[in-house]
Order: sequence, then C-alpha cells, then structure tokens
Amino acid sequence: MRKQLLLSTIFLVHLPVMVYANPICQNSNSDADGDGWGWENNQTCRVQQNSGNCVDADGDGWGWNGTSSCSANPPAGPTCIDHDGDGWGWTGTESCRVGGEPSLPPISNTRRSSLLNSPWKIGYGRNATGAGYNGQLYVVTNTNDSGAGSLREGLSRSNTWVVYDPSLEGQTIYIRSSLRPAANTTWDGRDALVKIAPHSSVNSMTMIRYYEGNSIMHRVLIGPDRNYSNDQPNQNLITAVLVSEGQDYWFDHVEVFNTDDDAFVGGNNSTRAAINITVTHYKVYSASKGLLVFQDQSPSQNANRVGRVTIAWSDFGAICRNFRVSGGNWVHGFNNYSHDFGSDKCGTIAGHGNDVNRDGTDTPTILAESSVFEDPNAGLYGELAGPASLPGLPVQGYIFTDGQNIFLRGSSQNSFVIDPDDTNTSPVSRPVPPYSYSKMDSSQVRNYVISNAGVNGNNIVYPPPP
Repeated sequence: MRKQLLLSTIFLVHLPVMVYANPICQNSNSDADGDGWGWENNQTCRVQQNSGNCVDADGDGWGWNGTSSCSANPPAGPTCIDHDGDGWGWTGTESCRVGGEPSLPPISNTRRSSLLNSPWKIGYGRNATGAGYNGQLYVVTNTNDSGAGSLREGLSRSNTWVVYDPSLEGQTIYIRSSLRPAANTTWDGRDALVKIAPHSSVNSMTMIRYYEGNSIMHRVLIGPDRNYSNDQPNQNLITAVLVSEGQDYWFDHVEVFNTDDDAFVGGNNSTRAAINITVTHYKVYSASKGLLVFQDQSPSQNANRVGRVTIAWSDFGAICRNFRVSGGNWVHGFNNYSHDFGSDKCGTIAGHGNDVNRDGTDTPTILAESSVFEDPNAGLYGELAGPASLPGLPVQGYIFTDGQNIFLRGSSQNSFVIDPDDTNTSPVSRPVPPYSYSKMDSSQVRNYVISNAGVNGNNIVYPPPP
C-alpha cells in the first residue's frame, strides 16, 4: 500500500510537466536572441514551430508570421549566424563557432593610415609597417593570460592588427611568461588603456620579447604592481621590452615603470641582433635603467647586423641609462628630455665598448642633438660617455653633438659638454642620418616631451573604434 501511494504521488507530481507546455510567443521581440524561446507575461514562451508565412529577415532560421515567432525553413546544412562578431552564433538549433575562428570586422583605412602615415614614424625604423593595410583585426576581449580573446593569442598571429575592446579600459593583464609577438604585427592600444604586468607569482621576467621583425607597438602601458627598482634595485629581475632579433620596428607612446633591469633593450650579442629600430614618445620612470641599445657585433664582425636606432621626443626619468649604447651600434637621439637621475652620471647618455684598435669598429657612434638634461643634484656637466676607468673598456664611445643640447641644474643652465675625464678622440666620421627629421629648439623640448610622451600624450590620434 505504501509503494502504491508513493508511485501515485510521483505520478501526480510529474503529470503537469507531461501535459502542459509553454505558451506560444505572441510578440516579435520576445525572442531577442533567436534561440526559439522568449519571455512574455512573466513566463517562458516558445516560438511556434511552423514555416507558413514565416518571414526570416536576418536569415537565422527564426522569424515572425504576423502573430507569433516561428521557425523558418532553414537552409541546407547548419548556417552559423554571428550577429555581434564575437566568433559565436546560432544555427537555429544550437550555438556554433563561425568558420572555426572568431569573426573579425574590417579595419578602417582611417585607423591604418593614422599609424602607417604618421609623421612620427621616422628614423631607422621608418619602414616598419606591422600588419599594414591587409592585416587581420584581432580584438582582445578579456584579461586572461592565454586562450581565445586574450592578448597573447592575438600577438601570436602574424599579419594581425591587435586592439583592445573598450570595455577593458583601466584593467590589467597579468602574464606568467613572456609575450612573443609574431612578425608583421601592430599592437594598437588606443581603444582602451590596459596595463601589462607580471603575475604576482613571477619574480624575474622579460615581459615582451620581439624576434620576428616588422612590428609596431603604439600606446602600450607596461609596469609591475610593485616597484622592483626600490624593492630589489639592480637585481636584473624585470625587463619590460626586449627587441632581440629581426628588423624594422617602431615603438611609439610606450610607457614603462617599476622595472629594475633595463626597461627597454634593443639588440643582443648574436649575429641575428635586431636592427632598424625607432623609439618615439617613450616614457620611463620609477625604474633603475631606462634604455639600452646592446649589440656586441662590430661592423668588422658582422657588417649587416650593426644596430641602427633612432630615439626621439622621449621622456627619460630612470636612475641610469637614459640612454646607454654598447658595442658597434649607431644611435641617433634628438629632442629628448632626461631628468631626475641624481648625482650618478650614468643617468645621461652613455656609451661603452672595447675599441682596442681605435678604428671605431667596436664602440658605439652616437649623435645626440637638441636634447635637455635636468637634475638639481647632478654635476656641472653631463656624461656623454661611460667612465674611462671601467676595466677592459679603454675607449667609451664616439659622441657627436650639434651644440644645442642643454644641461639644467637648479637655476643654472649650461651647454651640455662631454665629461673631460672621458676619451673622445674619434677616428670615425660624424654620422649623417639617412632620413629627414626636424629638430626642435632646445628651449621647447622639455615642455613638448612632458605633454606628449607616454600613453596619455596630447598628440595621439584616436580614430573611431574598429
């Protein structure tokens, strides 16, 4: 008797589900997502399953027959309709992924030309095109370290123009290993200001490594949450950007802080070291070392891999290396502002090498023009070459100026001169950059750089979102 009563109870509870169905949707707006179900009168409703007079305006397999939602005759085989371009759609019966990859909208020529035809894309890296006019757009939609919609996924694809979804404004992407952009990539950070930082579990990292060449990085903010330059100074723990190999790079409005190793490094000591690099509107602060151009291959060893780097309109606020050049590199710096480096003379431009033969092949050649160096605690003159007493470095670099660099110390102003304890008798000719450029009057450099360097520069062009 108890078993019979229990079965009857179960039957009575289950019976309404078997007998009653959800009502038919009566409003064309009830089924907003086209999944065959809607909401009316405080309850779920279902789309009427018929095809007579069913008008399917968007081709998703669902329509309206004049009185209710309806199931239209679907095309042969499942068709994935992706209304919002996120790579996922609806076949009429189930979710689907479009073409196996996210659906990507086109990039406007306005956006492309705003970088590719920028007046700031000059110097040795002027031929960088990144994703160019034919690259595919990739939208970073989350702050995950990897996977679909992540920054890492986008940068790993060659011929890709990577942008942020505006919803990511003010967020941080924490990475556990180096980001390695592929060849022909444009990293365009104008749609949202997103910080790139090492994950809290990481104690030592080169955050971004370039190997492939022909890349553009524009308006990118990079900085650990904690200040490594204060916590563990000179422990060589965190480097922001390393341009190791390849050629044709342009970095514009990149901002770096809280690093203890070199914030930005161009080159390496191999026969494939990076060449043809331009850095403009760069900003570095709260950092031990600002920028190093590093290449120990001399022209006599490898004539095709001598680093050629242009650095302009940049704000250097690191303790040291603002900027420093080693090996047989050619570096042209102009319209830069270096400041707050203290009494350490390595805070200004420095070069070092080992030019034993005194023929200019193993030391840097630097052309420094129309730049400002300012610190109330610094000496009466600037340091344009590294200390001659460094062991194994008898000649420190060949530095040429235009006589327009100025050195500000408190209320006094001096012409920027080479430290007299450095050897600077040059066996090489004064370098002539193979490109056109415009020097500012030194008195205008400081204010211009403060207003325009970094991720909030006044001269950044913001095209409509892609």
